[in-house]
Amino acid sequence: MAVSSRSSKAVAIFNASNDTMLGMTPQVFAGVGVDNPHSGPNGTVIAGYQLWAGDYPSTVRVFDLRTSLTSPKQIAAINTGGTLRADEMDYDPKDGLVAVTNGDVQAGGGNPQFVTLISTKTLQITKKVVFDGSNGTPDASQGGIGSVLYDSQTGKFLVSIPEVGDRKS
Repeated sequence: MAVSSRSSKAVAIFNASNDTMLGMTPQVFAGVGVDNPHSGPNGTVIAGYQLWAGDYPSTVRVFDLRTSLTSPKQIAAINTGGTLRADEMDYDPKDGLVAVTNGDVQAGGGNPQFVTLISTKTLQITKKVVFDGSNGTPDASQGGIGSVLYDSQTGKFLVSIPEVGDRKS
């Protein structure tokens, strides 16, 4: 199990069976910022032997758990192309993909909410889906994007969008 720790600018790794801390990533994250969208680490997921964690600004950090559970080596820092934090994520083990949300709403706009799909094999972005009301996506510009969940029954990622459309409508 992995737990984000902004105060230590790292992710703690625990054995959930006996509630024992195994180790911690290097202190490479943004830490406590002026608010949540400007802070990190954020959401985490373990994908096979890799620990993935969101960070500010719009970065996903990947660590190799085979190197060490007490201090795993960072193997990638992937920029997802946004301006705020990369946040919630989940893992599709069948296709080897991690879905990461950039779902925060910034006052005054200027940062579209989107989900990025990243290959666990190549550590490259395979697709980006922007939730701005175009291409059949709902407009998430007012309420942002919440969590993402991989549904093994359908083979699809499900995305929580708390508010759709313009509040003025």
